[in-house]
Amino acid sequence: GCFVGDAIWLPPDGEPIGPMALQVTLKPEGEGATRVRVTQTGFEESARWRRYYEVIGFGWQRALISLKSLLEK
Repeated sequence: GCFVGDAIWLPPDGEPIGPMALQVTLKPEGEGATRVRVTQTGFEESARWRRYYEVIGFGWQRALISLKSLLEK
């Protein structure tokens, strides 16, 4: 797996949002199977952070569907 800490998001307009961390872990499960877990952490009680997670959630859904498709080939 891998871990990226102290990451920030640079929106097209406005101040950076962060810090946050991204962790990817891989765990063997059964015959020829691997569980992939992607975890993003970081939050501050503010309207900007809540909005960030609202917006980024849709992007993560698409990215994880694409990653799943590529890994299952």
